[in-house]
Amino acid sequence: MTLIDCNANGVFNDTFECPEGPDMIAIDEGSSRSESDMNERPLSRYIEVGGGWYELEVAPDGAWVKVKKAEGLQWGTIQVPVGVTELKLIGENGKLNLRPQDGIGQLPVGMYEIMEYRYSKKDSAGVNWRVEGWFRESVFVRVQKEVSASLRLGEPITLALSHEALGAGRVRFELDVQGPLGERVIVYRGKQQSVPPRLAIFSADGGFAVTNTLEYG
Repeated sequence: MTLIDCNANGVFNDTFECPEGPDMIAIDEGSSRSESDMNERPLSRYIEVGGGWYELEVAPDGAWVKVKKAEGLQWGTIQVPVGVTELKLIGENGKLNLRPQDGIGQLPVGMYEIMEYRYSKKDSAGVNWRVEGWFRESVFVRVQKEVSASLRLGEPITLALSHEALGAGRVRFELDVQGPLGERVIVYRGKQQSVPPRLAIFSADGGFAVTNTLEYG
């Protein structure tokens, strides 16, 4: 276990309530002494390790960390499309890597920011398609004890095409592949990233001009 003073203010116990941002804690979740798997996460009231929830108390100077099993946690439910296999969130209760089952996930009550997700689905030919999405702007979800929160992720996928005139007859086109909440997504067919779409440009009189492939990134 390692404490990291991320905001360089001289103390090691800043959580999300700190205006300068939280410090970090790195926990080795390796399965043996010879296998190291350091997992960094923002310092928060609770942490989840190996499926268990724990409460932390950290000395301001980082000299000690007290860990005890979390008690009295209130749980809520979040509903997502069945194809969502992984959902990463961060909030007052810590950083979570949620793996919903049949579109249902349970997590402690609180406010969370959605960071990333994975979504998969097979087409009629049995080919597996996977979507990885992440958010450029903050999207929050409140998880309550009595009311299930709902998130629409994965589909539909839309293409947003923009252009910029550069002068001298040159135009730059940009393609943005988006999910239902405006998040940026990458689409995979099997293990390979899907083929980039092609852009056809026609002259004002309707005659064919040129086609180009829009490269990802």
